[in-house]
Amino acid sequence: MLFETKKMVYNKKLKADVRKRLLTYIKCLTAIGITILIIFAFCHRQRPAQPAFAFSGKQGIDVSEWNGEIDWEKVKASGIDFAIIRCGYRGWGEEGKIN
Repeated sequence: MLFETKKMVYNKKLKADVRKRLLTYIKCLTAIGITILIIFAFCHRQRPAQPAFAFSGKQGIDVSEWNGEIDWEKVKASGIDFAIIRCGYRGWGEEGKIN
């Protein structure tokens, strides 16, 4: 065309602006997607097998009055090395002091 109307010029500028914004959005979404992939890969990378707890090599049991009569010879024969036993309860007296 030999001449362009104001509307045609406006439409071209509008289309160029829309393209520019779309490219910016696509770049941002691509950067976000790459970041998510990096985080996902980092979190799910292969790690050497590690025990869930530090194992001392000794096995123990926790006993209380609810276990009833305990045959300590049988416990020892089963491979138990130690026992944790509650010796009493801590309580508060009338004066607010520990009994």
